Amino acid sequence: MASTTACFGLAASGTLAGTRVPRARSAAKPTTGRAALSVRAHGPGGGQHLTPEDVSKMNTAPTGVAGAVLDAPTGDGSKIEERKHVYVETYGCQMNVNDSEVMLSVLKQGGWDETTDIHDADVILVNTCAIREKAEAKIWQRLAYFKSLRRRKKKGEKPVVGVLGCMAERLKTKLLETDQLADLVAGPDAYRDLPNLINIVNGGNQAMNVQLSVEETYADIIPVRKEGAHAAFVTIMRGCDNACSFCIVPYTRGRERSRDPSSIEYEVRLLSEQGVKEITLLGQNVNSYAYSDENGSGGDATDFLTMLSNGGDDGKVREEEDFSVGGADSVLKTIPVGMSPEVASAGGTPFVGYAEGFSSRYAPKKRREGSVQFAQLLDRVAAIDPEMRVRFTSPHPKDFPDSVLDVIASRPNVCACLHMPAQSGNTDNLERMARGYSRESYLALIDNVKAKIPGCAVTTYIIV
Repeated sequence: MASTTACFGLAASGTLAGTRVPRARSAAKPTTGRAALSVRAHGPGGGQHLTPEDVSKMNTAPTGVAGAVLDAPTGDGSKIEERKHVYVETYGCQMNVNDSEVMLSVLKQGGWDETTDIHDADVILVNTCAIREKAEAKIWQRLAYFKSLRRRKKKGEKPVVGVLGCMAERLKTKLLETDQLADLVAGPDAYRDLPNLINIVNGGNQAMNVQLSVEETYADIIPVRKEGAHAAFVTIMRGCDNACSFCIVPYTRGRERSRDPSSIEYEVRLLSEQGVKEITLLGQNVNSYAYSDENGSGGDATDFLTMLSNGGDDGKVREEEDFSVGGADSVLKTIPVGMSPEVASAGGTPFVGYAEGFSSRYAPKKRREGSVQFAQLLDRVAAIDPEMRVRFTSPHPKDFPDSVLDVIASRPNVCACLHMPAQSGNTDNLERMARGYSRESYLALIDNVKAKIPGCAVTTYIIV
């Protein structure tokens, strides 16, 4: 039997490129002996959130690096803190690539800059995949190599080695206990806590945070991307509630939660201004996106918008006439740059249902009614820059109602290439997999796609 694939597209693995910055020799780290494991299990948000005041003190991002924050001044300017270096390797899917960009943004605020030279690193982080056996085997080999590097260094110069992502969430303490190959373990919802975890390790302890969140989306963190990149990943939701019988994703990525649409549109607008020509919207079940704010109003007032209104962006505003949240009277509103009136007044839509013949284990209408759903979000994102190509992955076939197909057909910059994982062509197998559809309903969906989007390309996964 061949190894199975997950419901998520793959990206090339390897080291994320960055710019090496010359630095002074690092001061020796504490030489305290290794203590027993100290499990640090903060909830989500264990790290530091940026406030509008914090943002206003920092320099703007250089062209081509979306939202990357330059080093902020320290103290009175007479003394500059020494920056440390982090080396990151990423394995697995596109989501992991984007997660690595998020963690680099978090670490940049904590005093770490990326290096492409592993011998120059104070911290070595491996963002892992738990889906494919080959990927896990490769990661174990790399951890053994990192240990060999540590043996050659003096005690005070040994880098911190961390295992992050899905493999970390699956194996937890085993990664710390097996031949002491890792110093810290962090799950995909604990990246805000990385500076704290690294500090614990530097204090002589092992550290772990594998707490899964029901709300973490990293909406307020703009990822650090390669300068001059022409394509970018934008995560719009995290987690999966499908619970297919063969898939580990719900147990390593947690429950579904969708990101604030205003933060998505803001990030896409930044990328457009920086010359990015293609974006891919990401999620473990990307087209099940459904955002509602705490008041259930579909996103008309959010923390992200409050941050922008208080000066968290470049301080510019633009006026929009005939825009009213209330709807009846035309009023003059000031809206922060990077946000459309539609997003600022976003209301939810009724749940239109799944594609015909598809079902799920939960009650979708109760969960999605009145929320900003995927068709609505896709239409807004595509409208930001008609010259920017828009893709999305990885979807579930059930979440292709006609409203989604109509947006793809009507927006020329939304690529007519859909990934629709079938997983099996046998109805009995699909039932055992808990996929929520039959062979016949899947083929009927493909026919509907061809009818609504002539010439559309369709790709799939089949488990054999």
